[in-house]
Amino acid sequence: MGQFRRTDVSGTFKHWEAVQTFKRGHIYEGGCLEQMIKLTGWCSASILYFGDHVYADLADVASTYGWMTGAVIPELETELIASSDHDFKINLRRLRMLEKLIQENQHVCTLEAKLLLEKWFDERNALRRSSKFVFDPHFGSIFRSFHNPSYFSQRLGQYATLYTSRVTNLLRFTLDHTFFPKRTALPHESY
Repeated sequence: MGQFRRTDVSGTFKHWEAVQTFKRGHIYEGGCLEQMIKLTGWCSASILYFGDHVYADLADVASTYGWMTGAVIPELETELIASSDHDFKINLRRLRMLEKLIQENQHVCTLEAKLLLEKWFDERNALRRSSKFVFDPHFGSIFRSFHNPSYFSQRLGQYATLYTSRVTNLLRFTLDHTFFPKRTALPHESY
């Protein structure tokens, strides 16, 4: 089991003796969860614990100890920039509209309607491809694969109470701020 060691702001100078207590204003690295609980006495479900790796940092504290967890995901900043792009939003609205039109008209039997449906499907597929590659030209978004959440996004939802690109983003909120999850519609719900 690794021990906590005291370090300085640059992270280069270390005090090699094992840490016996945490002191305000000091910086520590290393250690493990069990050692941190032992040194701090923390065992409350009211703790908000941050980490930058879903499994290494968050899974145990969320599932074993019931702590609230925050994930730090630097890539979120580029995802937000890409998804806030004006053209991306227009294309996404068009994609949703096409999917609704296809859904509502897919059983029309005339030849003209079938040709129009085929055109809509082609445009839909082109919009899906272009929207995926707005994020990364090889892989798309780390959060989504077309309309489905990515595996990473699913695990993040399972183990992270909230996530942000930087911990300092939380400075915008008061210490007693309560975060509520956004309600998402399930496939059988119509709102």
